[in-house]
Amino acid sequence: CSSGDIVHMWQKIFTKRGISFENLRKSSKKSLTTASMRLSASISGAVISCGSKYLPPKVTPLIRALMTSLKNEESHSRRIETCRSISKLVSILAESPTHEKAR
Repeated sequence: CSSGDIVHMWQKIFTKRGISFENLRKSSKKSLTTASMRLSASISGAVISCGSKYLPPKVTPLIRALMTSLKNEESHSRRIETCRSISKLVSILAESPTHEKAR
């Protein structure tokens, strides 16, 4: 799966549910709802699960989404999944010469 495929898939999901993908991208400073926090963490986890080849050059947005989820999530099972994503990202970054600055 490529990063473009992931974006296209999520755009279709958002459109079906009446959510504007562009508005979500622009609303980073607005207060997070539980649904948007979970969605951001899920998207970050999906990108991370594709491996280092598909990580963006700057991983800060992925880390921010996961840390926000870890800090605010009430569901124990979702926190565990977020921890798994963070762990996988750390492993990828530790081994990836492409993301050497992230070390």
